Amino acid sequence: MGTRTPALIALVITMAYGIGFAFFDSPPRAYAVGGALLVAAARVAVGMITSRGRSGSPM
Repeated sequence: MGTRTPALIALVITMAYGIGFAFFDSPPRAYAVGGALLVAAARVAVGMITSRGRSGSPM
């Protein structure tokens, strides 16, 4: 699968989350918190996948 597909999925999640705010006059707190956690988890997952492929990584 490589790193391009997970990075693209994380980008789509991030964009969908941002666009989702347009549908609310006043976004619910749960949407803001839950979406932020989802976006952060997607970005961290991509970073972990990417760092696994590097040689000489300190982790």
